[in-house]
Amino acid sequence: MRKGSGNMAIPRIIVPILEVERAFRTMKTTLDLRPVYHRKDERIEAHVFLCFLALMLVRIAERKTNLTWDKIRTQMERLHLIEFFSKDGRVLQTTEPTKEQLNIMKPLKISPPKRIQSIQNNPEIHRHTTPKQA
Repeated sequence: MRKGSGNMAIPRIIVPILEVERAFRTMKTTLDLRPVYHRKDERIEAHVFLCFLALMLVRIAERKTNLTWDKIRTQMERLHLIEFFSKDGRVLQTTEPTKEQLNIMKPLKISPPKRIQSIQNNPEIHRHTTPKQA
């Protein structure tokens, strides 16, 4: 065994351990994973699988954009769908994506949302109208 060759194995072990610890921190904080009390095994498995998929999506987004999930989330949660009501109808419209949001969507191959999502003329029930009032 060459002198110092054993020291090279330490970083190879530590880096994956740090990644696993980071993944668990993300699952506990970012994904808000908490103890879940399911009774059936298939529900437990489904819950863990969905958490794993969410974690994979987070990691893919981080690697493709070279941003942390916190930065991605902070930027993307500023994109909103707004409902406009009037006596004549209803319009669903998104806010204009910012340059930062577009820079996140591009490497993820996500198309920006259409500005106008829906237009309804004279909807039968307005947002503040109960079914009895309509």
